[in-house]
Amino acid sequence: MEGENAHMLFQEDRTPIVPKGKKNHGEWPENYFAEFDPAARKAILDKQRNEEVDETLECLEKLFALRYKQDKKGNYADQFLGQFLQLRITAENLDAMFSERKNRKTVRQCLEQLQLHAGSEIPEELIYQEMCQLTGLYIYSCSKDVNYTSMIWGFGKKSDEKISEKINLDLERIGEAIPKYLSMEEECSVLKAAILDTKKQYL
Repeated sequence: MEGENAHMLFQEDRTPIVPKGKKNHGEWPENYFAEFDPAARKAILDKQRNEEVDETLECLEKLFALRYKQDKKGNYADQFLGQFLQLRITAENLDAMFSERKNRKTVRQCLEQLQLHAGSEIPEELIYQEMCQLTGLYIYSCSKDVNYTSMIWGFGKKSDEKISEKINLDLERIGEAIPKYLSMEEECSVLKAAILDTKKQYL
């Protein structure tokens, strides 16, 4: 799935799943990781730069530039969401004959784009938080999107419980099946932890 098209995949047609309980997300950088909208995230970064520049801000600004690409109209394409969707597609085809080498290569490419690789300049803790945000965005977006449920099950309204089950299956495949089937536990450890921790908040 190409990252530049990822921002077009979700439509606001359902009541989305949101985190359980209430948390204080008013402080930096928690407010940044709690926000899903790219423009609002950029505004938080800009506000923080006007108040105080620290290492966390500089790293998150780099991460923002890597994740979002802005078109001439000012719309942001989420490259990370595109990679996440590619991981979902790959996870659905792990049992395909003679596909292991190809799948491993695809997963490594996705992890590299997500900055989940040894050469990343971004501290692991910030990458983990960004992966939690990405997983939350996926849950939120899929749960509010009629097109998502139609694509998976065909036409007809599905219950919120069924939608939650399908989203949970997607995340299990990405966070647990991929590392197990492809023997990539260490490489996928940060993403797996982020998915498991975020699932507890939402599902």
